[in-house]
Amino acid sequence: MDDLWAFLTSVKHAEFEACEAEKTLFGKAEVSVYKEARDVVCFDERGLWSPGNRSFYNTYRWKREASGAIHLYRKRFEGDGWTLLACFVQDNKGLWVSREPHLCGEDCYQASLEKDGANLVLKWTIRGPKKSITVEVRYSSA
Repeated sequence: MDDLWAFLTSVKHAEFEACEAEKTLFGKAEVSVYKEARDVVCFDERGLWSPGNRSFYNTYRWKREASGAIHLYRKRFEGDGWTLLACFVQDNKGLWVSREPHLCGEDCYQASLEKDGANLVLKWTIRGPKKSITVEVRYSSA
């Protein structure tokens, strides 16, 4: 877990690929990292989706728990609240997986984290009555 935490504190860039049916979007973002506390790291992501060059902005909070779990929150656009997206725990193969799905309306979000060379890969699978989306985020420190 210490290696993962050290990597999170050094992230500078993110690349995204979101696939739904036959449509794929790509994104790139600069990531500003700041520590809120000893075991809390926040990401401010600013980037562009293509095609279309649509800008986006997200704020995430990563919180390391004494139990060994890592919680991922997203800052809500309205108000000062945070929404818990995933509680990652390490499985017997060393992969970080969400302990339980995040439910948003009728949609179910599952996530995993995995170190891949010089990148940390966050994968989302989103399923619902009108959604079947996969999102891959590749965080890098270079």
